[in-house]
Amino acid sequence: MKGLSSAEKRERAKLAVEIGETLYRMSGERDGGAHPSLGFHRRVAFLMPAHLVHEALRATRDGVDDRRAGRGGVRQDPSKYFGGIVKQLALTHRIDLGLRTSTPPPATVVKPRQQAPASPQPEPSDEERSRVRELLRALQASFDR
Repeated sequence: MKGLSSAEKRERAKLAVEIGETLYRMSGERDGGAHPSLGFHRRVAFLMPAHLVHEALRATRDGVDDRRAGRGGVRQDPSKYFGGIVKQLALTHRIDLGLRTSTPPPATVVKPRQQAPASPQPEPSDEERSRVRELLRALQASFDR
C-alpha cells in the first residue's frame, strides 16, 4: 500500500466496496449495510491485481449461475466461494495476502524419469562372437595402415 498514490488508493477502496456489493447481489441480500467481510475485501483489493479480483468475481458469478441452473456450482454463500477462489489465485500467483490460511505453494520436486527395466539380451552364440572379433581386427588393421 505504501507505493500507491492517493488516486490508486481510492480506486482500490472502491474495488473493495464493489466486491462486497457484487457478492450481496449474488446472494440475493439487499440490506445495504457494510459487508461483514469488508476487511478481507479491502485486503484483496489492495494486495491483488485488479484483473485477478475481477477474474474471481466472474468465476463466482459463473458458479452462482450454474447453481441456479441446477448444474452444481456454488454450494454455500457466494462470499465464501469468492474467498476460496481468491485464496487459490493468490497461491497460484504467489501473492501473500497475510492470512493465516495463506501458505506458500509447495516446492515442485521434479523426479527423474525412471527407465524401463532393460529386457534381458540373449547371449551371443560362438559364431557371432567370432564374427565380431574378425570385424574388430579388420577395423583395427584399417587404422594401423
